[in-house]
Amino acid sequence: FICICIIRALQSDSNIEFRNEANGDQFRVILWRSDLQEKSSEKSSEKSRDKIVIAISNNSDITISQLAKMLNISDRAVSKHLKALQESCKIRRVGPDKGGHWEILE
Repeated sequence: FICICIIRALQSDSNIEFRNEANGDQFRVILWRSDLQEKSSEKSSEKSRDKIVIAISNNSDITISQLAKMLNISDRAVSKHLKALQESCKIRRVGPDKGGHWEILE
């Protein structure tokens, strides 16, 4: 029941972030304040996206999980950044999810 609630909350609100803690049997749910998030979020998003582009330029086969660990953010957050980078024509995916690779377009 708890898992279903967490999944629904993550799907319904972009201000909620779920992090699976590597140490121990814990997880963290972060509820971002929307009034403060906009300014800091834009800056941190750009930094994260820049780091993702750099990581892809170093290793075009890098996975979402590897990027998440490198940036210390969730897989879901990495997926959102990748989607935004693809929509802005900065990167593209070549081939399938398994066995494909990333290309930088700029």
